[in-house]
Amino acid sequence: MCPIIEINNTLDLKGALAMHAEVGDELIIEGHQVGEHRRLGKVVEVRGQNGGPPYRVLWDDTGRSTLLFPGSDCRIKHLGATNNEEESS
Repeated sequence: MCPIIEINNTLDLKGALAMHAEVGDELIIEGHQVGEHRRLGKVVEVRGQNGGPPYRVLWDDTGRSTLLFPGSDCRIKHLGATNNEEESS
C-alpha cells in the first residue's frame, strides 16, 4: 500500500499543480548549465489570482525588479517556512 502524501498546492484549470506565493516569499531559480549560479529573489508583488503568477521579484544579484512567470526550475520558500516546508514547482 502506498503512503498518502499531502500537498498544499492547488490545481489549475488544466489539472496541473499551480504555484502559490505571497509577498515576502523567497524565490529560487537554479542554474541551467554547469557553472551558472542560482538566482535568489524576493516576491514584492503578486499579480495573479489567489497567489498565482506572475510575480514582481526583486533580485538579490542585480537589485532590480522584474515581472516573472516562473518555470519548472523555480522554487518558492514561503515566509517563515522551514526547509521541510519548501515548495517546488
